Formats: sequence, C-alpha cells, structure tokens
Amino acid sequence: MRPSTMFTMQSLNGGEIIEIPNPDQNSAKNIIETLVNSGRNADAVVVAQKIGRDQEKTEMSWNYLPKEDWEKMLRFWDTNFFFNFTYYSRVAGTKITRKFYISDRSDTPYNVDASGIPTAYVDCTANVVDTGVSS
Repeated sequence: MRPSTMFTMQSLNGGEIIEIPNPDQNSAKNIIETLVNSGRNADAVVVAQKIGRDQEKTEMSWNYLPKEDWEKMLRFWDTNFFFNFTYYSRVAGTKITRKFYISDRSDTPYNVDASGIPTAYVDCTANVVDTGVSS
C-alpha cells in the first residue's frame, strides 16, 4: 500500500501545509544536479570546483486528478513561487524540507460540463526545483 502522500508544500510564511497527491507510479522523477565552476588550465586539463551543495528537481505527473486537487495546487503555486517542499531525500535517507520554486505545469481539461468547466484534469504535470537554500 502506498502512503497517502510523498510530498508536502507550505508557504514560506508558514501557512497551510498542502499535501500533494502521490504522483503516478512511473512519475516523481528526481534529478540531482551538481553545480561546478570549471575551466581548463594552460595544459588543457579540466580544473573544476563544486559550488555549494547538490540541488534537486522533482518531475511529477498524474494521469487523472479531480478538479479540486489540481486547482488547489495551481492556486498555491500562483501565490507562492517560492515555497517549502518536503520530500524523501535519497541522499539523506529521510524526508527533508528545502526552499523550492515552481517551474512548468501542464494539464488537459477532462469531462467539461454544460457550463464549459472541467470536472477533472488528465495528463497533469508539475516540476519543482531546489533553490539551493535550506529552509
């Protein structure tokens, strides 16, 4: 049985905690980025130094979301470009919270009612990106 949620988010001022519905089984791709300041010396050998800590990006997708769930997340991101994101860190081996920002979001309206309003959404995606700042 899958847990109720893998991810939560909260505004930086400590408002309501929003539980993100678990992404589909083949989703929640995690990308770890190592930032490097690099160049080549006079012998054409790479000289590099890691900058700060590794940063993460999570790509989430849902085949289907009820209108209320998807629109609640979209409204949160509309007013909270930066937010605290809690997730399981593969590196730390536990859930951690860091300051993230919202990147691309997409969806397709589903089951549009007589008023022209969707009752749900399909093919929903959202990408959240680590800012490099711990919350």
